[in-house]
Amino acid sequence: MTSKEPSSNQSRIMSRLQRLLNEKSYYEALQLYLTLYARYLTSKGPEEAGDLLFDGIQVFLSLGQLESVEELAIKWAEHLRTHSIPVSEKEIDRVLTITKQFPVSQKEAAPVIKLMRICIKWSQENGERRVGDIALHYELADILWRLQRYSEAKKHFIHGGQPNDFALRVLDLSLKGGYPGETGLFITQTVLCMLGEEGYMIEANEVFRVFVTNHPHLVNAFPYKGYPLLNYTHMILEVLLDESVQQISTIEKCQYLTQQYSTALQADPSVMELINKLNFIQIHPFSGMMQTMPPCSVNQEKTKVEESEGLD
Repeated sequence: MTSKEPSSNQSRIMSRLQRLLNEKSYYEALQLYLTLYARYLTSKGPEEAGDLLFDGIQVFLSLGQLESVEELAIKWAEHLRTHSIPVSEKEIDRVLTITKQFPVSQKEAAPVIKLMRICIKWSQENGERRVGDIALHYELADILWRLQRYSEAKKHFIHGGQPNDFALRVLDLSLKGGYPGETGLFITQTVLCMLGEEGYMIEANEVFRVFVTNHPHLVNAFPYKGYPLLNYTHMILEVLLDESVQQISTIEKCQYLTQQYSTALQADPSVMELINKLNFIQIHPFSGMMQTMPPCSVNQEKTKVEESEGLD
């Protein structure tokens, strides 16, 4: 607990705070922390005021007082944003220290999710990455995935800097939550989502590679017989990553592939919705450029994972 108190008045307040904690008067102790925070903000500045809040969070964590932790943690996260505290390893570690001690369940997860969203926003506004800190995105993605909130988790995994882990989670979900004919659906949705974010083409390719390499039912390399969505995704990535091809040619090839695989792609509305968000893949009439491609047959079975909860 912060103890650099020059005035006798503040020293008395700190002594009173310790007494309240010893007496298990946690609500009163929480209110006193908030009072001290306001005073620190005026007399010592944002840095020491933030340190005081974090110290309080640690104290209440050690006492198992999660309601008090929640209130102080949200206050602390808002403090980071309000006072434009620079993103640093120290502050990121503090966020993760808090979140890893929160219970994660459907009933109890709301406060930690709110905390993470505020902290990601803070890192976007005060850090080097426009999309926010990698570690914070990954932490929130992991929390949401454990809650089976897959669509939300996916958005943060894209920015979380762990494509191998992301791919293996998508693979696990497809094996447990999808029919055999939907092998390509989950990974195609995921790759298209990643391509919709600027600067994630290489990561999208890595996610796809790890997925197909580790899938127990894919014994052969490309072309994947009987899996049109996998073939489509493989070729789209191949075209996009070919630096020798001029941009207009790349666009035309992507559009042509999408035309040729339209039957397979249109079997799931979510896939076409994702494609229509990608300007370079939107379908427009033109003369085809690619001579040979794997067959485009499609299995149209419904998914066992509800669209609202799956990777859509």
